[in-house]
Amino acid sequence: MAKFESLPQELFLDEILPLLPIHDIVTTFQINKWFAKLGEDEVFWKRRLIQDYGYMSASTARESGFRFLYSRIHKPLLYVWGKSEYGSLGRPTSPRNERLMSDTQFWPVRLDISGNRIVELATGEWSFSALDSNGQIHVWGQLMNGHAPAYHGFVNRAKQATRPMRLALPTPIQSISCGRGFMVALDYQGKVWCFENWGRPFTFNPVAFDPSLPDNTIIQVTCGWVSVAVLTTSGAVFVWSVFEDRIKHAIFRHNAELRFPTRKNSPVLAIDGIIQCQTWILEGIEPRRLPELPTLPKLTNGAESQPRLIKIAVGEGFIVGLTNGGHVVKIRMYPDSNWEYLPLFCETEKVEGLQEFRMDGGPTAPSELRVSNISAQLHIFAVYTMGKDSIVLMGDIWTTNASTPKVDSCLQNRGVISIGLGFGHFAALLESGKLLTWGTSSATGMGDPYKIEPGRPGGFASERDKQESLNSFISPPDINTPTEVRFDHELTRPRERFVFSMAASGHHVGALVVDLEEGEPEEVA
Repeated sequence: MAKFESLPQELFLDEILPLLPIHDIVTTFQINKWFAKLGEDEVFWKRRLIQDYGYMSASTARESGFRFLYSRIHKPLLYVWGKSEYGSLGRPTSPRNERLMSDTQFWPVRLDISGNRIVELATGEWSFSALDSNGQIHVWGQLMNGHAPAYHGFVNRAKQATRPMRLALPTPIQSISCGRGFMVALDYQGKVWCFENWGRPFTFNPVAFDPSLPDNTIIQVTCGWVSVAVLTTSGAVFVWSVFEDRIKHAIFRHNAELRFPTRKNSPVLAIDGIIQCQTWILEGIEPRRLPELPTLPKLTNGAESQPRLIKIAVGEGFIVGLTNGGHVVKIRMYPDSNWEYLPLFCETEKVEGLQEFRMDGGPTAPSELRVSNISAQLHIFAVYTMGKDSIVLMGDIWTTNASTPKVDSCLQNRGVISIGLGFGHFAALLESGKLLTWGTSSATGMGDPYKIEPGRPGGFASERDKQESLNSFISPPDINTPTEVRFDHELTRPRERFVFSMAASGHHVGALVVDLEEGEPEEVA
C-alpha cells in the first residue's frame, strides 16, 4: 500500500481536502510533519476563504497570510470614520463638546451589522456598501445628496438609510463596486446588477454579455466616478454609465410603467431592516467595447506572448489596465481613444532609473519588476508591486507614455497591497495588516484633534489654532506623511488589530479588521 507521502500533494490540496469540513482538515494537518507542511499551502487557504466565507481578495494584491486570515475572519470587525453627513457612516459620530466639524468622525468607530460577517467594502460619495459572507449586500447613507419625501421610499436616490440595511435580492453576490452616486455588483451567475437607486435595481443584460460564449465570462465589474467597466476572460473591456441618456430614458420608461400603484410597484420600503427591492431587467442597450490592446513589448519578467488584460481600474474619464504580461496601459474615455502603453510604470530598467530609486539611502526598486495591482479614482491612479521590495507608483488622468511616475518614498518597500483614493485623502493597506492614511485630516482617522499634541499628524498646527478653533472653524492641517491608523481610541489600553480589507472614497474610510487579542476583554474608556 502506498504511503500518503508518495502521493502527489495536488491530489490532497485540489481533490480530497476541499471536500472535507474544516474541523477534519485541521485534524488531518496534525497527523505528521508531511501533512503539517501541506497545511502551509497559501493557495489552499485562499480557496477555502472563497469557499467558506466568500472572501475574494480581488481588491488587494495579497499573496500570503491566507492561513492566518482564515483562522480569524470568522469574526470580522467593521470600522468607519470621516464625514457623517447624509448618514454615510451608518451611526452617530462619537459625542464631543467642541464645535469643530460636528459632522466628522475623527477616529475609527465600530459599526455593528449583527449576525453578518462582512468580507468586502465599497464607498461612494454619500454612502457605504458592504458584502457579507453569504453574498448579501448591506447599505447605508444615500446615493444622492438632498432629501427625499418619506412616501417615495428607496426608489428616490436621496432616500437615506440611517443605519445598515440589507438589500433583498434574488441571488447571492460575489463582488461590489461603488461610483459617486451608484453601485454595481456581479452575482455568482455572472450577471451585472446596477443600483441607480436601492429600491429598483436592474440586471444589465446586453448581447455583449451572452453567457453562452465562454469569452464573454465576466471576471471584473468596477466603477469610476460616473462610469462602469466590465472585463471579460478574453480581455475585452466594455463601458457604460447609468447616467447616460439611453439608460436614463430606459429607467424613466420603466418607472413610468409603474406609476399606478399595484402590489408590484408599491413604494419600496424597508421592513425589519431589509429594503424590499423590486428588481427588473434592462435589455436592448449595448455597452461600448473599447479597442484592442496595441502591440506590446515582451517584458523581461513577462512570460505571456499574447498579452491580455486581467485587471482594470476606472477613474473619472479614464481607465488603467494591467495585462498578464505585467504591462500597464491607460485609455481616455473619448470615442476615438486607444490604449497607451506606460513603460515607466512597468519596465524594470526604466523604473530602476527613476531619480527616487537612485538616491543614497532611498528606497530600492525590485530587481525584477512585476506589477501586481492597480487602483484608480477621480483623476488619480496607483500601480504597485508585491514583496519585500514592493513599490507604489502614482499617475493621473494626464499621464502619457513619457510621463514620470510620482514616487512617495514613505510608501516604498513596505508591502502595500491596496491603495484607496478618496476626495482629498488616501489610504494604503500593508500586507502586515497595518493601515496608513494621509491627506485631508478629517478623513484620516488619526484621533480626536483636541487630544493630539499640536504639530503631530491629526492635531492642530499649533496650540493657538487649537484654542481659536473653539470659537471659529479652524481645522487641523492636511497630513503629508502616510501615518498608521489605530483602532483602540475608545478603549482603556492599546489593542492589536489586523486590517484585511479597506475602502476609501468620497469623504470617508471603512476598514475590515480582525482582533489579534481575541478572547481578551475589551475595556471601554
